Amino acid sequence: MRKALHRLTSFFLSVGLLTMGVPVRAQVDGYADARAELSAGMAEVAGIRGLLDRAAFDLDELAMELFFEDAEGIAAWVTDNVAYQPYRGLLRGAQGTLRARAGNALDQAVLLASLLGQAGYDVRVALGTLDDAQAAELLGTTAAAPARDYGELEARLRAALPSMDWDLFFAAQPDADRSAETAELAGALGAALADAGVQLASAGPDLLAEAAEYAWVEYRLGDGEAWAAAHPAAPFVAGAEPEVAERLEGGVPEALQHRVRFEVLVEVLEGDELTVRPVMPAWERPAANADGVVISYSNVPNTAAMEADLPTVLAESEFWVPTFMGGVPEGAQAFDMMGALLTPEDAANPMAGVVRNVRRGFSDAIGGLGGMGGEPTGEAVALTAQWLVVTLVAPGGEEREFRRTVFDRIGAEAREAGAVTTAAMTREEAELRLLTEHRLMIFPGATPRDFLLDEYLEQVLASEPLLERALALRYGVEPERGLAESLAQGSPVEHLLTMALFDQGPAGQLSWRAEPGLLMFSDGLAGSVEEARIVSRLDIVNNSRRTLGAGGPASMLAQGVWETLTERDLLGDRRHNTANFRGDLTVVEPFGAAPAGLSAEARRNLQRDLDLGYAALVPAGADAWWRVDPTTGETLGITADGRGQSLTEYTIMLYDNAFTLMFAMKSYNDCTKGNPSWEAELCCLAKAHISNIFGIGLGHAIGGFGFGGAVLGMAALSFNITSGLLGTNFADLFPGGVC
Repeated sequence: MRKALHRLTSFFLSVGLLTMGVPVRAQVDGYADARAELSAGMAEVAGIRGLLDRAAFDLDELAMELFFEDAEGIAAWVTDNVAYQPYRGLLRGAQGTLRARAGNALDQAVLLASLLGQAGYDVRVALGTLDDAQAAELLGTTAAAPARDYGELEARLRAALPSMDWDLFFAAQPDADRSAETAELAGALGAALADAGVQLASAGPDLLAEAAEYAWVEYRLGDGEAWAAAHPAAPFVAGAEPEVAERLEGGVPEALQHRVRFEVLVEVLEGDELTVRPVMPAWERPAANADGVVISYSNVPNTAAMEADLPTVLAESEFWVPTFMGGVPEGAQAFDMMGALLTPEDAANPMAGVVRNVRRGFSDAIGGLGGMGGEPTGEAVALTAQWLVVTLVAPGGEEREFRRTVFDRIGAEAREAGAVTTAAMTREEAELRLLTEHRLMIFPGATPRDFLLDEYLEQVLASEPLLERALALRYGVEPERGLAESLAQGSPVEHLLTMALFDQGPAGQLSWRAEPGLLMFSDGLAGSVEEARIVSRLDIVNNSRRTLGAGGPASMLAQGVWETLTERDLLGDRRHNTANFRGDLTVVEPFGAAPAGLSAEARRNLQRDLDLGYAALVPAGADAWWRVDPTTGETLGITADGRGQSLTEYTIMLYDNAFTLMFAMKSYNDCTKGNPSWEAELCCLAKAHISNIFGIGLGHAIGGFGFGGAVLGMAALSFNITSGLLGTNFADLFPGGVC
């Protein structure tokens, strides 16, 4: 088997023997052989994927494995393999609890109920309240997920693909250099807070009360049987069960769920009135159901299908269509730059032009009135802003909102002054900002390495159509599929890989998520239409965690520093990330006033953090700050626009990837303008291949910074694949060169 699997690596490194610069002519026989080898290679990738023990992270596979166990054996499996971690309500669900190998009593009960149900038992979940002694005993069992033994898997993978750097992937300890930098920077932040009189005190949530909110499973084989009880989280409760307050059959009510809501809002100016309107119905789901799902949003101009350059596409566009998770959501509202909102069907109707002309007339009339006796005062009708709003809804209904600005033509300074003007941003700049794809992922729990590897290999398999297209181009054969059909959409690997690195954290620290973590990648355009550049952002929207013990807040401060440094290193961001600024720190206490030396946007966003009870540490000369919750130690580096993010930019010289299908089809025509050679076109496909697998954000980072962004060894394998297909060392082409 090793010989068969090793053929995959040989194929990657041997296909395409022509050197760069030699014209490619039709070589049908060679192409047929290469296609056959590609198919065989992909079959072997599937074989490598088959080496994974899917029962370790796939609920259905585990249920099949445990199918012939009795109820006591299934309950014992959950108790032995899933750690207890306190938080309120249903956060991870059955699948997420299995994947994280940790959960509270309700999540563990839901996991056990699912396994017993698939084994043929009648099941229901019982809810009750533990007494103080029982709750304290349960809280005392809080632990990290049991260590997973990857030894057998690692041995299989090393035998199958010996050229892959598996040491990086299976490393047990976090990066040593980043760990040392984390300790140094966290120490400096902690000392600055102490010198300013801001103490990190463990005054967080009442974990004992959360542990008292208890759940267990009742089961039986059939109607004539008596119900039996199983206590996966707290076996010691057996025989001393609390009084049943409620029994759940068939589902968990919303009042007990952690939920996530996603909304897109636009602001419209009419005269001197500003109105905020949604462009799509709010999307809301239980966090457990959205685990691992890429939630994508983009605005697509109605001219997206034009075979034209960017200035023409934008100049000819009449309206924008909201695109959510690959399609137009039901109830969506198309919009134009004058603030008219219509259904996509109505917007495409020729009569929509009448509406736009009426609004132009209204704008001219209002503008003329406002400018009597002088120059016109500006636009009277306009689309002034767009926001993405993510809301976490906790069990019981308490909400926490995270708002991200796509564009704002009024600006923070004018808003502070109460002025209504569009002078802060031109319409052209706003249109460029609208050309952005945002990809959000929700993380109720931790991401295990075998699940991450499974998702990675799935993306490799999904990239076969694009590799087939590259082979066709390599051999001068007409591709069977168009570019649009060849591009994979929405890889989850960039999010999963990033969060896996976050989860490594400083060594020797127990922490867990008690609410959904939120991570967003965004790719869009900035600058001018003629000289646009791609901007990739990594935004830690929410990184709240829990920890136990007197040193908990200090540990959480170090965790936040670790995550901020990790996002910096992932995108190679040496300009914007808060950790790049090491000047003297100004400490601002909770509910204090934001320093006057910051920009208006930074002051506004910092003041919002201060008013929420965060302390801030502002490095000298930076329009950024460290945000610290003194009660929990939750820490994050924040930039001026209020995001926990790194940002990196790329000049659009060649095709870097499609952040929307529109951009794919349009930009592919621009790919070879600077270098009209077959090598350049192959580079375009190669870059698309890398981003198909890793996701666009990390794909850009890998493409822009070579192996500096090749995290966990995965990129090395992907570059080998692409290099073999192109007949050249693809890694040598970054940065500069043909690609």
